[in-house]
Amino acid sequence: DDGEEPAFPIGSPFIYLDRRSATDRLFSQPGNISVNAATHFICEHAVIVESDPATFEALPGDPESVWLPSVASLGVHTSSGFFMCCRNLTHISMPQLQFVGRAAFSGTMLETVSLPLARAASVGLFACCSRLVSVSMPAATRVCNRAFCRCASLTEISLPAVRSVETKAFYQCAKLETVSLPSLVFVEADAFAGCHSLTRIDAPEQATHTLPQIF
Repeated sequence: DDGEEPAFPIGSPFIYLDRRSATDRLFSQPGNISVNAATHFICEHAVIVESDPATFEALPGDPESVWLPSVASLGVHTSSGFFMCCRNLTHISMPQLQFVGRAAFSGTMLETVSLPLARAASVGLFACCSRLVSVSMPAATRVCNRAFCRCASLTEISLPAVRSVETKAFYQCAKLETVSLPSLVFVEADAFAGCHSLTRIDAPEQATHTLPQIF
């Protein structure tokens, strides 16, 4: 379970990508989606972006940047990460994103991320993002299983609204030193397993009484 299901009015702009005809659809709808020399993924008007889990494997090309100014839901019903393993992806802009599917950005080269309206860090969302150093998700209330696992460059993170952190959420974040979770209520076992540099967790006392079990 990756969190709440998005509910949008019937008739919301919707982009559905199908691996069998993705390139044709991308270029036949220039008002909605644009791919420029396989380096930029731009979707100006869509509110929901999904793919066919039976056929969609990867985007055409390997985008360096993603600009989705209106998208509120990305890949929630996609079986594997929407931009997973896009090795050239270094920048995303999604100021309206609320719901994001599992492993959406895992294995990318993102360094800084700002998702101001995202409600949760979904399962494996940024897993193995080896260059990730800065994360801003002020509205997120949940960090799901392996959301930040193996983020090798992450040294600190502050998630002010997070109330629950699931198992192995920060698994093997070897350089992670400080974590701020002022709204934390519940943390599962092994949430910080393998975080050998972690020296400080700022969280309410009632939520951290099980700290020996979360490493």
